[in-house]
Amino acid sequence: MDITTPFSKKRTYSLIAIMLLSLAGMYFGIILTQFHYALLERQDNPSAELLPCTLSDSFNCDLVNSSSYSELFGIPVAFLGFLFYLFLFLSCIVCFWKKKYATKILVVLHVIVIVGILFSAYLFYVAYFIIGAICPYCIIMDSITIALLILTKVAAEKKYGEFLSVFSKFSPVF
Repeated sequence: MDITTPFSKKRTYSLIAIMLLSLAGMYFGIILTQFHYALLERQDNPSAELLPCTLSDSFNCDLVNSSSYSELFGIPVAFLGFLFYLFLFLSCIVCFWKKKYATKILVVLHVIVIVGILFSAYLFYVAYFIIGAICPYCIIMDSITIALLILTKVAAEKKYGEFLSVFSKFSPVF
């Protein structure tokens, strides 16, 4: 365990920012998961109160969060978002704990965040073009993910051309 290796200020600040944004993402993921289950209850009780982020027909969390696209394999997409941000948060803790592996972890995190951005783009497309409404909380989560894309790249302290070389010791493929 190499805890004496110092991080650059840029990496330290980036990791802290990733952790804070991940906490915010977890918060919104839990909120949207609760909204999702509240909507399921509301189907049985139509007089239940609307969710606070339902502003109009165009900005309608209820519509987005109750659509058939709001679950993946029976799991609310919002909860998957919570797990995504939790994973990023815990990975940052591991980076501080096992500094020797931080670069490898951060390169992997950056790739995972790219996948998260692509999934978010798909969900935005579905919400806007198929469902016909935008969820403001989802937009906040998308913005957090975009910020995480930048921060994981900064924290990795590697150029894209160097990403594969980070793993060269582990596999002859790289």
